[in-house]
Amino acid sequence: MGTSVRPAIWITVVVGLVSVSAFSLVTALNSEPQVFSVVANADTFVSTFEPDVAQGKDHTMWITRADGQLNWSLISFNLGGRMRPGDLVSESRIQLFLVATEGTSYPATIVTGRLLAPFSETTTTFDVKTPMGFDTRTATVVKADRPAGDAIWIDVSKQLNRWHSYGGPSNFGTVMQLASDVNDASIGLASRENTQYDPPRIQVKYNPGPQSLYGYLVETGVDQIVAARFD
Repeated sequence: MGTSVRPAIWITVVVGLVSVSAFSLVTALNSEPQVFSVVANADTFVSTFEPDVAQGKDHTMWITRADGQLNWSLISFNLGGRMRPGDLVSESRIQLFLVATEGTSYPATIVTGRLLAPFSETTTTFDVKTPMGFDTRTATVVKADRPAGDAIWIDVSKQLNRWHSYGGPSNFGTVMQLASDVNDASIGLASRENTQYDPPRIQVKYNPGPQSLYGYLVETGVDQIVAARFD
């Protein structure tokens, strides 16, 4: 008798979970959108030109693909406490200011990926870099002859929506690199140490949802944005 009752109990729990998830989604879609922005709490770039040098205090972050050499830029934002588990991210983008463009391969496409662990501005190098994932990625095209001071918007909506909506891989930041079809381009972007241009900033638009009964355990730290997982 005990054996026949247990499956029914588990079915009830599953239905409850599905109902809560569906209710949260509907509530979020029908709510009034909210917008906030946050300045970067860490940024750097890693380079094959100097693979053992940490560039975290440089005033410019470089994204390069030229003559077989690479520069990748890394950036993170502390979003702890900004959104609840039931909120639905509708749009997220990073604003960066152009310092310089070099090379001949334009328009050049910047590809983004997720950082799978926190990074340190003072110790991260190309030889000792943070694990990265490109299963959820976005791309931004930069055209030629963009003047210094122009704003470039990097779309990270897919990444942030995944990071916030699931209890899986945590949100430790974004890596930016040039697409593989670019053969001679280098883009310099103002870092948070740059005094001439505004620092990198993320803008997030989301629809508030109800507080879920089955929410996330949210942790924050100096070098990470949000580590979210199911209880």
